[in-house]
Amino acid sequence: MKIYLDENMPAQIATALNIIQKVLNKKENTDIEVTSIVAEFGQGAKDEVWLPQLEGSIVITQDFNIQRTRHQKSLYLKHGVGMLFIKVSGKKGLDFWSFFKLLVNSWDEIRAAATQQRAPFACIIDGKGKLKRLE
Repeated sequence: MKIYLDENMPAQIATALNIIQKVLNKKENTDIEVTSIVAEFGQGAKDEVWLPQLEGSIVITQDFNIQRTRHQKSLYLKHGVGMLFIKVSGKKGLDFWSFFKLLVNSWDEIRAAATQQRAPFACIIDGKGKLKRLE
C-alpha cells in the first residue's frame, strides 16, 4: 500500500512520514510506504497522468479541485484511488511545521483509512486532523 503526498506539499514530509511508518510497519506487521507524487512522477506532472497509475493507493492533497472537476474525480473513482483532501480555514494555508503536525496528529486515522477502507473513496482532513468521509 502506498500513500502519496501531492506536489502541493513538501516532499520532505513524505520522507519523514515514511521513516516513521517503517517502524510502525514492523510493529504492526503492515506494509505501507509513504512517498510523494514529485518523487515518482516529477514536478508539474498532470493529475491526468498520475491518477490512473495509482490504483489501490491513497493520495493526500490540498487540491480540492480534483473533487470538483468531473473528469479528475472520475479518474480517481475509475482507478480505485483513495483521496484525502486537507481543508483548513484561511487563504494562506499552513506553514511547513503546522502542516507536518496536522499530518502526524491525523496519522492514525490516515493509516486506518488506508488499510480499512476500500478505494475509491474521498475524505476531508480538517484543521484539527479529523477525517470525514465525502459522499
